[in-house]
Amino acid sequence: MRVAVLTRVCFPYHGFGGAERHIYQLLKYLKRRGVELSLYTTPPRPGWRESTFPLYREPDVKVRFVGARVLPLGRLPGTVILDRDINYPLFAARIGQMVARDVRCGRVDLVYAQGIAGLGYAFRKRLGRIRAPVAYNPQGMEEFKTQNRAKHLAYAPLRFYARRAARLSDCVIASDDCMRAEVASYLRPKRLEVLRNGVDVEECQRLTIPAEQEALVERFELHETECIGVTVSRLEENKAISVLLRALGGLRVPAEAHRWKWFIVGGGPLAARLHDEARALGLEGRVVFTGPVSETVLHNFYEIADVFCLPSLFEGSSIATLEAMVHRCAIIASSVGGLPDKVKDGDNGFLTEPGSHEDIARRLSILFADRDQRRRMGEESSRIARERFSWTTVAGEAIDLFQELIRSTPRPDRRS
Repeated sequence: MRVAVLTRVCFPYHGFGGAERHIYQLLKYLKRRGVELSLYTTPPRPGWRESTFPLYREPDVKVRFVGARVLPLGRLPGTVILDRDINYPLFAARIGQMVARDVRCGRVDLVYAQGIAGLGYAFRKRLGRIRAPVAYNPQGMEEFKTQNRAKHLAYAPLRFYARRAARLSDCVIASDDCMRAEVASYLRPKRLEVLRNGVDVEECQRLTIPAEQEALVERFELHETECIGVTVSRLEENKAISVLLRALGGLRVPAEAHRWKWFIVGGGPLAARLHDEARALGLEGRVVFTGPVSETVLHNFYEIADVFCLPSLFEGSSIATLEAMVHRCAIIASSVGGLPDKVKDGDNGFLTEPGSHEDIARRLSILFADRDQRRRMGEESSRIARERFSWTTVAGEAIDLFQELIRSTPRPDRRS
């Protein structure tokens, strides 16, 4: 089976976010299963044309870089959404032409598109004479979920393109069972399937290094009796880090549970404001903003942590939550997006009402005061992640879905 993967961003070329890592890990594990892969994405630097994709010990994947910025947007303050509204569809049109040519030459059996990167190819396929089906994964769908009125208005063109891509695609993918209704409501696809985001258990284990953990313990002067919490997130409005800070600032825990420290890992536009909020709440020394860190440091933060909290107002699937689960963290997360598929309330953590610092504080108080419960929930987190969400399992499910789509797609009518 030959699969073309279309995406605007992919690790390691474009950063370390959830969408970037999803594509990287999908490629890695499909390649292991013998799938022939080609990746079409934007160049990390102007002028890049082709490359070999670094999959550690895996065979190489051919990469085609397609220029995306027609207008000089995205790098200037306040132009990120405008860049997506204008340059993203132009990128999709360019990439669609290239992929259609490869399909006609017999080099591609199926197209997997993240975001609207597949819109151009899907449009050409609808015109006829191209067979390879399109599986469209809309990922986080921020353009539909944002609660900022100005952003919601600015995202109107992207919502139009997303719905158009859904109607033209052979299949739209929801990344969790509990997101089926949400995806159906926003995109109204003709066919909707669930293909879960996975977690690279092997990579989590490879990056877990005792010496790194010892260095973190020494650097931050951590005590073995302290409860260690971690949040891994972009520092932006929808991640609701302010809600977590208010919860931590209002904690009422027994005297024996007073020893705790919380690490907020990641950067973003709200960093300075959140630092000020933490100081105003008297959390200096308790809450540590680490900024962006390397993969290795990130996984060893997970490993020394007891509790992971993601208080988002809206969310996609959240790879960070899955990684924390592999590392045996008890989870506190908002009941939004794909999080309820991962957090079984009372079993491996707690689900909370979005925006409720009181709810988070209640759950934190329980976990800070009960080490045994933290450990039980952490072990259950690891079991769920490894059994249900490992990429070894998810890649097999992806192959089954892709093969069924190829079989069920009618051959184009070549008489016209």
